[in-house]
Amino acid sequence: MSRLILIVTFLLISVVSFSQDSTEVDSLRYKEAEDFVNKAIDFSMEDEFDSTVSYLYKALEIYEKLENNNRIVLMLTNIGIMYSNYDQLQQGFFHYEKALKIANEIRDTSNLAWLNHLLGLSNMNLNAFDLAAGYLEKSKELYTLLQDTAEYKLLEAIIAKNNFDMAKQKGLNEMIKANVNQEKTLKNVEVQDFMVIDYLSLCFSSVYDFYYVFSRLSPNDTLKNYYKKTMQEIYDESLKYEEYMELYSSRQKISNAYIFLAKGNLKQAGKLLKQVEERNTPEFYGAMEEYCKVSGDYENALKYGELRNKCEKTVFSSEFAVKYERNLTQQAYEEKISAKENNLRKLKINYKEQQQRAEVRKNFFTAFLVFIALIIGIMTVMGIHQIRVSNDMSRSNEEILKFNNDLKLKNQDILAQKIALSNLKEQIEVNSYDLKRLNTYLSNSILMAQDIQKAIIPDLKSMNAFFGECFVYLEPKNIVSGDFYWIAERSDKKYLITADCTGHGVPGALLSILGISILSDLAPNFPNHNAGEILDGFKNRFVKALRQGSGDLDESIDLSLLIFDKNKTTLQYAGAKRPLYVVRDHVLQKYMPDLLSIGRNIGRENLKFTNHEIEIQKGDMIYTFSDGITDQMGGETGFEKFSQPTLRTLLTEIAEMTCAQQYRIIAAAIKNHKALSTQFIVNQTDDQLMIGIKR
Repeated sequence: MSRLILIVTFLLISVVSFSQDSTEVDSLRYKEAEDFVNKAIDFSMEDEFDSTVSYLYKALEIYEKLENNNRIVLMLTNIGIMYSNYDQLQQGFFHYEKALKIANEIRDTSNLAWLNHLLGLSNMNLNAFDLAAGYLEKSKELYTLLQDTAEYKLLEAIIAKNNFDMAKQKGLNEMIKANVNQEKTLKNVEVQDFMVIDYLSLCFSSVYDFYYVFSRLSPNDTLKNYYKKTMQEIYDESLKYEEYMELYSSRQKISNAYIFLAKGNLKQAGKLLKQVEERNTPEFYGAMEEYCKVSGDYENALKYGELRNKCEKTVFSSEFAVKYERNLTQQAYEEKISAKENNLRKLKINYKEQQQRAEVRKNFFTAFLVFIALIIGIMTVMGIHQIRVSNDMSRSNEEILKFNNDLKLKNQDILAQKIALSNLKEQIEVNSYDLKRLNTYLSNSILMAQDIQKAIIPDLKSMNAFFGECFVYLEPKNIVSGDFYWIAERSDKKYLITADCTGHGVPGALLSILGISILSDLAPNFPNHNAGEILDGFKNRFVKALRQGSGDLDESIDLSLLIFDKNKTTLQYAGAKRPLYVVRDHVLQKYMPDLLSIGRNIGRENLKFTNHEIEIQKGDMIYTFSDGITDQMGGETGFEKFSQPTLRTLLTEIAEMTCAQQYRIIAAAIKNHKALSTQFIVNQTDDQLMIGIKR
C-alpha cells in the first residue's frame, strides 16, 4: 500500500500547470485546424477516403470548440461531399442537412445557395426529380439575391436537365420541348474557371439525352437532322476545355460514340466504346446497350441493359470531387496572417514543445517505478503458483494412469468398429456399382425415348412448310417433354394444337404420346366439328383411355386449338386453360380460354368448351404457349416469375420483327431472367413451349 501511495503522489506533483492568453490559444487552435485541412487536401488528391474524412472531422471538432459556425458549415459540407462521392448517400445527406440547418441559423446566403445546389444534384442522381426541382429552384432564388449571374445561368442549365428527366415519364413531345430548352440554357452558360467541371458534365449528359430522343423518332422524321446537328455542336463546345479532358476522357469517348451511332457509323462507335470497356459505369453499359440494339445483337443488349439498371441503383455522381478540393483550398488560405503574428506563433509552439518534452521525461520515470512494482508483484504471485502446481502434479499423475487404462479399452472398441466400417465400405462399393449400371441403363432408355418423341413431333422445317413463316421455342426440363405440338390438314382446314401435359420428364412424355395417339385417331372427323366440339370429343376419349371415371388418376392436358381455313380470313380458337395472343399494329389482343382441362374436371364434367371465331389480317402475329414460360422463376431474388404481363410487353415490342429474330430475343429474355439472381443458380422450372405464326 505504501508503494501505491508513493506512485500516486509522484504523479500528482509531476503535473505542470500553466495558463495562456485565450487569444493566443485560439490562434494555435486555428493553425492546428488549418494543418488538418491541408492534410485532408493531400489525402484527397491520393484518393484516400478514410484519411481525408478523418482529418476533416479533426478540423470540424476544433471549429466546434471555437464556435466558428461559418467554418463548421464548410467542414460539414465537404464531409458530406466525400461521403456522397463514395456512395455512402445516407451519411452524405445527413451532413448536408446538418450544414443547411446551421447556415439557416446564421443567415449564410452563399452557403445556403451551394447546399441547396448540392441537395438538388444528389436527388437528381437518385432519380428523385420532383425533390431535386425544389432544391434547385431554391438555390436559383438565392443566387439571384447574391447577384451571382454565372451560378444562376449554370443552375438554369441544370434545371433544364432535371426537367428533361421528368419529361421522360410524359412522352415524346414533352421530351422534345425539354431538349430545346436544354440547348438554349447550355448556350447561355457563362463558363468560368470554377464551373468548367459542372459545365462539361452537363454537356456530356445532354448529348446522351438528345440521342435518347433521337433513337425514338421515326426514320423519316425531319427532326432527326436537327438532333444530329445539335449533338455535334454540344460536343464541339466541350472540346474547347482540353486541359480538363483527362478527368472526362471516358465520358468524352462515350458521348462521341453516341454521335457516331446517330450518324450510322457503327464501326467508329464500336472503336470508341472498345477504348473504355474497362469502365464499369452506367454510362458505359447504357452506350453498349444502344450499340447492341443498333447492331441487332438483342441478347447482349438485354444483358447490358440489366447491368446498367443494377449499376444506377448504387452509383452517386462524382462530379464534385474536384470542386470539393477547390473549396478546401480556398478555405485553407482565405485568411493570411502577418509576419509578426507568424513569429509569435512559432515562439508559442516552441514553448509548448519544451513543456511536452519535460512531461515525457517525467512520465517515463513514473512508468519505470510502476514497472519495478509490477515485477515484484509478479514474482510473488509466481512463487505461490509454483507451490500449487507441485501439489496438483502429484494428483494429476494418478489421474493420468487411470486415463491410460480407459484409453486402452477405447482403442479396442475403435479397432472393432474399424473392421465393421471396412465391411460396410465394401458393401457400399458393390451397391454403388449396381446403381451406376442401373443409372446408365435408365439414361440410355430416356435418350432413346427423346429420339422417338422428336420423330413424332414435326420439326421447324415442316412447320414453315405447313404455316409459312413461324418459329417454335421448345425447351424440355428433363430430356423428354410433357409439352408437345401437333398439326394436321383435313379438307380446306389446317389444325394446330399447342399442349402442356401434367408433369414433365417421362410421365409427361407418356401423356404426350397418348394425346397424340388420340388426336390422330379423331382427326378424320375434324371437318365436321368446330374447335370447341373437337376439344369436347378429345376430353371424353382421354378420360376413357385413362379410366378416370373409376380410378384415382387425375392427370390432364392444358392446350389451345387453332383452325385455319384456307378460304376465309377467320381463325377458330378453343382453349383448355391456355390463352391465345394476337398482335396487330403494336396492340396485343388476349383471347381467354375455358377453365377446363382435357381430363376428368371433377364437378364440371358436363361443361362444354367455347368456340371463338376471330378475324385475322395479313401481318398479324399469332402466339400460343405453355405456362412453363410465364411460371419460370428468376429475377434478382430468384423467386420472381417471368409472368404473363412481362411476356405481353415483350411480344408487343418484337411482333414486327422476323420470326427468327423473335425466337432469339425470347430465348435470350428467358435466359437473362434466370441469370439475374446473384445469390444462387436458378434452374428451369417446367417444360417450355411457344409457337409464333406470322400471317
